[in-house]
Amino acid sequence: MMGEIEAAKAEITTLEARVREIEPLRVEIATLTARVLANRSVGIVDWGGPVRVFMYADDRGYLLLDPKFRYTVSTKERLEKRTIKPKSSSKVYLAAQSKLLERIICHYWENDLPCAYFDVGAQYGSGAIEMAMFIDCCGKSSRVYCFEPGVAGNLLPWNLIANGMEDRVLFERMAVTDGTRPVIVFGEIGRSANNRIVNRDFRTEGTCHVVGGTSIDDYVREREITENLVLKIDTQGGEVEVLAGMAMVMSERLTTFVAEFTPDALASRSKPDEWLQQFTEGHFLLEAPDIHEPSGRQRCMPIDADKCGIFAREVDGRPSPHTDVLFIPKKLPNVETLLRLLQG
Repeated sequence: MMGEIEAAKAEITTLEARVREIEPLRVEIATLTARVLANRSVGIVDWGGPVRVFMYADDRGYLLLDPKFRYTVSTKERLEKRTIKPKSSSKVYLAAQSKLLERIICHYWENDLPCAYFDVGAQYGSGAIEMAMFIDCCGKSSRVYCFEPGVAGNLLPWNLIANGMEDRVLFERMAVTDGTRPVIVFGEIGRSANNRIVNRDFRTEGTCHVVGGTSIDDYVREREITENLVLKIDTQGGEVEVLAGMAMVMSERLTTFVAEFTPDALASRSKPDEWLQQFTEGHFLLEAPDIHEPSGRQRCMPIDADKCGIFAREVDGRPSPHTDVLFIPKKLPNVETLLRLLQG
């Protein structure tokens, strides 16, 4: 017995020595990471359209873009405001080439329903800027709010200025979750799209910081926002908490939203199929293949309440195991017309 105790003590001593050897390496890695983040190169992207944004040049999203859309110098020509033609919201609503979220917000306007647009997980802000431009082109005044707690949020205020939207889009350097409290944001270097507050992985973590957190319910109450809501939610698995924190607005207002659905990312806190199924009582659920493409090119496919399990397993088995799900309140006026347009 004494021999086993002595052997255990010797093993503990060896492990403690190894920890002391590793600790300086951890400090060195942290120092190198800080230097990389402090000296990141920045480029400009415009996708060939009216929106242009600053992006980190080592970001995967930047590197995957066609080089013809990437620039390294912020010349006057690159940043001067571009002319956008006025649009008829009624025509956009019916046109097959309209984008999904544009068509949804047009449905609210067509039915005289005041609404605000929330971009939750805005990254560099291009989606929020594009929506604000669209609203202005239609001669409407719906307010736009965007939230981004990750590293891309460092550049988002400059992107609003570059597009003349600093007074049109309200940016919050916050994480949206299920309550109001500070939260830790973490992710991998060069993967700003994957910054998140859930499913932490120390093996790959390269960035980490603290930001304020809020819920949609708390935010609209504190800001005295009274309109109905249209939201885009992309929080890398944090959708469980985001939707838990907007129970009030879903019950009291006409709240339509698109949320990313990644079964594996949700599974750490819920059963993905049961999580989806809980919303089928009050909402129509449809898979939205690509919210950035014209909705007429790809039909939104309905998700039956009794087939949420099949749908979740099918998505989880895809080469890219995620998709977007559209939640439309069943009590939305003239919802049958919207469903018919979205489903082709």
